[in-house]
Amino acid sequence: MLLLLVYYIFSIMGTTLFGYQFPEWFGSIGKSFYTLFQVMTLESWSMGISRPVMEVFSWAWVYFVPFVLCTSFLIMNVVVGIVVNAISEVSENQAGEEIKTPEEDIQAQLRRELASLQKQLTHMEALLDRQEIEKK
Repeated sequence: MLLLLVYYIFSIMGTTLFGYQFPEWFGSIGKSFYTLFQVMTLESWSMGISRPVMEVFSWAWVYFVPFVLCTSFLIMNVVVGIVVNAISEVSENQAGEEIKTPEEDIQAQLRRELASLQKQLTHMEALLDRQEIEKK
């Protein structure tokens, strides 16, 4: 929404400032939106749009440079936000797995101890059987 607001403001400014001299790029708000999209994506904006405008209006850099800086900053914040959100989700998933892991470790340890106790019980039963045989 913020990016649309920036586009709208700069489109009105571009149409007002450059529309009568460059109607193919800034003749209407729609054309200004499209031109500014080309500028934001940095697709031949310098040689294709800003330099021809600056030949007529030498101060046009005051219009283009802040627009490029603002939109680049906004887009970069969106990308960083997406990356941070993805990392946060991965961290939450790993935290959920870590909670399960100690329970699984306890269960595995109990199984090992139970198996050890069963071996000891079998051994004791064998010893008792020997003692009974020796008594007879």
